[in-house]
Amino acid sequence: GATIWTGRNAAGQEIQAAKEIQRYLYRISGKKLPIRTLGPAIPKGIPAIVVGTLEGVPFPEVKRSSDNTPGLFALQDEAFYLAISDADGAPTAHIIGGSPIGALYGAYTFLEKFGIGFYLGGDVFPGTALPLRVKPIYET
Repeated sequence: GATIWTGRNAAGQEIQAAKEIQRYLYRISGKKLPIRTLGPAIPKGIPAIVVGTLEGVPFPEVKRSSDNTPGLFALQDEAFYLAISDADGAPTAHIIGGSPIGALYGAYTFLEKFGIGFYLGGDVFPGTALPLRVKPIYET
């Protein structure tokens, strides 16, 4: 099944990002995805959510959503890159922060794609259990 991956030397905010993804996706789907530490490459053929920084996770070449999108390698500290695509026949989400806090912000944006809202008055969840699927996207 799908797995959440962090880098080998993930900072606290990267680990928090992975745990938040795990917690919120469990809340809306009833499936608790395991969190694992990446080796030198993302395992092929397994749905994956990869969260971390450029220094911490392997990141294949990805498309850019437009010529106006900032380059992946020029991310500022609190910025992130979110790419969801089919990699090697399996859906893969890359949440790559310019820093660990950027990765955490990216994780919350990723969760919003599933209809979860984060508000001062509390979190809002979709009304019914959802499959863990989102359309391919590339955004910063």
